[in-house]
Parts: sequence; structure tokens; C-alpha cells
Amino acid sequence: MIKTVFFDLGNTIVDYHSGNLTDEEKDFLGLFQMHGKLKEYEIGIEFDKLLNTFYYPWINVLTKRNESKKEFDMMHFMPDAIQENSNIFMELILAFHEPCARFAVAMHGIREVLSEIKSRGIKTGIISNSTVPGQCHSVTLKYLNLSELIDYEFYSYDIGIRKPSHEIFRTALIKSGSMENESLMVGDRLEMDIMPAQEIGMQALWFSQNSLGSNDSCAFRIKEFDEILLIL
Repeated sequence: MIKTVFFDLGNTIVDYHSGNLTDEEKDFLGLFQMHGKLKEYEIGIEFDKLLNTFYYPWINVLTKRNESKKEFDMMHFMPDAIQENSNIFMELILAFHEPCARFAVAMHGIREVLSEIKSRGIKTGIISNSTVPGQCHSVTLKYLNLSELIDYEFYSYDIGIRKPSHEIFRTALIKSGSMENESLMVGDRLEMDIMPAQEIGMQALWFSQNSLGSNDSCAFRIKEFDEILLIL
């Protein structure tokens, strides 16, 4: 019997790429908001310095993300003046991420399915890789009126290790008090979400609306989220 259902976040619960703006345009809006916060704190950093010292180096290093088992700490890319005022770091990052959260939309059908899962007394959680602190995604979930439907949130940035490592799954299980054989993982990436969950004894459902490939027979596949309810 399944007692906890875990989901990936991006492209499973939330679409962060929606709207008329590109991801980069959303980031630039966020940088302007971050710059405004710095002015409020009377920290004199020019926008161009913020762009060239923080944003571009951070974006460039993310191209190496798949080679790393850990996420890259955003603080390491911040100008010295921000590192010296580390108490405002989270406020700045939330300002930076706010446009992404504001333009995000819930995946079609996910709200109704989460609500039904909760009504059955089953716990819900998120296990997701993330380039930003988990608080940023918590804001997104509040914007989308989903936060009350999620019991647990586990993000690679906060935990310090990324999927497909078994360790992030095991950490989520331990902290949520969930047993492997009583837990279900739902995600859109076979190698990141499904296979590692299965390898440690969790059940898993692959959310994919694309055609099956030759190596996809190892996963139970769903095209719509309400199929989860039939399986539960």
C-alpha cells in the first residue's frame, strides 16, 4: 500500500517555461529586482557588475551541472559586498527568482490529483534537483495555491546532492518517515527520477507524453496525472 507519493518539480508539478518571456528575460527581470533590493540596503553595486560578476559566471557553470553530484552554491558567485552581508542573501535570491515564480503555471491536472491523493490520507512530497534554494520553489507553490497540497519538499540545492544519486531519495525517505516499498516516485525523467527510485526499492511512474523508445520498457508510464489515482 502506498503511503507517500513523491513528485519531481519542474515539468511534473510546475512548468517554469510558460508565458511570453524567455527564461533569460525572466532572469533579467529578477536581476533588476535584486539590484533594487541592493539599493534599499544602500549597497552600491552597479547592475552591469551584478550581471557580469554573478549572473553570467553562474549561468556558464551550470553547463557543467550534469558532471557534478552537487549543485553550485550561488553565494560563491556573488560580489564581495554581498558576501560581506550574507544575511540578505536569501532575500536577494528570492527577488531574483520571483519572475520565474510569478510566470510559472501548474501542470495540467496536477492540482486536482494532488488534492485527491491528500483526501485519501496519502502524504505528498517533492524530490527535485534545483539550481536555487528550495525557498524559491516554496514561493512558487504558494503563488500557484499548491503549497497546502505538499507535505514535504526536498531539493538538491539544500540537501547538497543531486539526482540520480540514491542519497537524495534516501534522505527524503528518512526525513519524511517513509518506507521504500510504501513510497511512489512520479517524474518526467527516466534516468533522474524513475530508475534511481526503483533501484532503492521505491515504486515509480514515468510521466511522459512522448512516444516510447526502445529502452523504456523498465518503467510504468503515464500520460495523464489522473492515471496515478487508478494505480493507487
